[in-house]
Amino acid sequence: MKKIDMFLIGLAVLALMGLLSSCSAIPTLPPLESTVIIEVPTKVQETAPAVTQVVVEPTSTQAAANPPASATAPPAETAAPTEEPTRAPTETEPPAPTATATQPPTATAKPTRTPTRMPTRMPTDTPEPTATEVVYDYRLQAGSPSYLANFAHPEDGCDWLGVAGHAFNGEGEALKQLVVKATGTLNGKALIDQMALTGSAAAYGPGGYELQLGDSPAETSGEVKVQLFDLDGNPLSDQVALDTYDSCGLNLILVNFQEK
Repeated sequence: MKKIDMFLIGLAVLALMGLLSSCSAIPTLPPLESTVIIEVPTKVQETAPAVTQVVVEPTSTQAAANPPASATAPPAETAAPTEEPTRAPTETEPPAPTATATQPPTATAKPTRTPTRMPTRMPTDTPEPTATEVVYDYRLQAGSPSYLANFAHPEDGCDWLGVAGHAFNGEGEALKQLVVKATGTLNGKALIDQMALTGSAAAYGPGGYELQLGDSPAETSGEVKVQLFDLDGNPLSDQVALDTYDSCGLNLILVNFQEK
């Protein structure tokens, strides 16, 4: 059926050519063995999906003389792809934070510490503070103490016991208005503080002093002590420990102080 349709189309074309040949203004049609392509107008193409090709097959005599070239139909025009509207990117909302339940830390029980008893430290002996040696302005004069018979009170004779002497400065001059004080015990009895001023006993010189310790000689060792002071009570010498003797020829003890 297809060949018959094509043959009828060819007859129609030949008839059309005959009519057109009588008109000199119409151009000559191409030979029958050529392929005729009828292009559809643009408006028709918009409605028709493809181009219609009309192929005029030559007669058997023409086909034997001039074999037709293989007509290759041009590829159908591909309709331009329709552009899809560009979609504006949508803002992506950040995911809502997921609240995570936090478990409170479990209290860890502290290990019970067994109290350890500290060893008892043995008390150590506390060293006694060492006495700082005080340097005084006066010392015993060379040759003191010395022992004599009581010559200042001859009326008392052996019924007397005492200490006497002087205080000298660095140049050997006798000093007055210094205090000599005697303390301690005699024959087991405490001595009342005996004090005397240098310069008050002229029998021993211009700066002499005298202290009566008792009314009889006595044997003691270091129980009686004498010391030199100024009028304000400041010590000017160290304490001097004296020995006493139970002898009428030794009942006067001479003690002189010398400035350093």
